[in-house]
Amino acid sequence: MENLQLLLAILLMTLIYNSGQLVVAIKSKVSHTHYFLGFGPGILNFQLGGVKFTLVIYLPLFPFARMYKMEDGKKERANLPWEFHHFPIGKRVLATLGVHFF
Repeated sequence: MENLQLLLAILLMTLIYNSGQLVVAIKSKVSHTHYFLGFGPGILNFQLGGVKFTLVIYLPLFPFARMYKMEDGKKERANLPWEFHHFPIGKRVLATLGVHFF
């Protein structure tokens, strides 16, 4: 029972961290225009702050927490906030560390 509680706590913390990082990146406008969360065929599409999300089977555990960017109909590895070199360093730092203050 304790192992299940630990697993659920890790799932919840990972989900909160990843969603917080996405929200801060969207608010600071350091994000892609389309994200694909999970693996498998798309199930649900929604838009948040001008960014489109396609949600599929998404488990917030290390090997399963897949996040891709969609460009030209192809899934590619999503850039991390500090890899957006065309934005000022302040915005990139905010998008990277902002989730800790969120």
